[in-house]
Amino acid sequence: MTWLRRSLERQEVMYARNEALHRGHLAGALARFGEADEAAHHIERRGAAYRSVVRPGAGGTGRRAPRARPDPPHPMRRPVDYTLITDPADAGRALDDIAPVYESVFAEPPYLEGPRDPAMFVETHQREHKTPGFRLALAHATDGELVGFAYGLPLTSSTGWWDGFLDTTPAQDFSREDGQRTFFVKEIAVLADQRGQGVGRRLHSTLLDGITAQRATLTVRPEAPSAAWYERLGYELVGHTQPWGSAPVYRSLVKPLRT
Repeated sequence: MTWLRRSLERQEVMYARNEALHRGHLAGALARFGEADEAAHHIERRGAAYRSVVRPGAGGTGRRAPRARPDPPHPMRRPVDYTLITDPADAGRALDDIAPVYESVFAEPPYLEGPRDPAMFVETHQREHKTPGFRLALAHATDGELVGFAYGLPLTSSTGWWDGFLDTTPAQDFSREDGQRTFFVKEIAVLADQRGQGVGRRLHSTLLDGITAQRATLTVRPEAPSAAWYERLGYELVGHTQPWGSAPVYRSLVKPLRT
């Protein structure tokens, strides 16, 4: 995809400044994006954060923190329209629009993602958008620019989402899943110049509007500004998890949607 090639070219200078953070080179990263087996290898290497991602022969969803980061209000407010997509074909076609937003948002601190991460995002989205119950919320400015998105899908009955906490072991009744009980909010991303204007909140409410799940869940890094934001949305702490040995610690949160 041309957006990925342009992204990799823009980050070439970043490699030179911080080789430890962004290893590899443009040609190698682009080649990895085009090789499904290698992409799957990188996803598996990420460990438990992706252990339940829907992939051939496996059911469930991966543990990954949605990371929209509300910032102070921006002086230039633009009217924004919100759209909910539930049709798999439409969700697949939206990938070319949401991928650059993902890249822009998650290149910022504390995430500092390099070009490998958008490539993995694309690869997993290409599978997950076909999952029953997948939902994608889009925020477009009136000039047509996509300024944010959110997506998620139900946890399956075989998910390992509630396993492997560092500081708690949820009760069996709490962790029981049937494919409809819990909706996993996997990603929320809002462009920097649109934060602090309620875009993330509206994306979140649009994403969950009309679903029958009893609760929503997500993970977030404690140092991220969005950690406090999710609490204001009504999410409560379940416990902390570290998907793999060198990974950051995440807060696992849950929000009741109905009693």
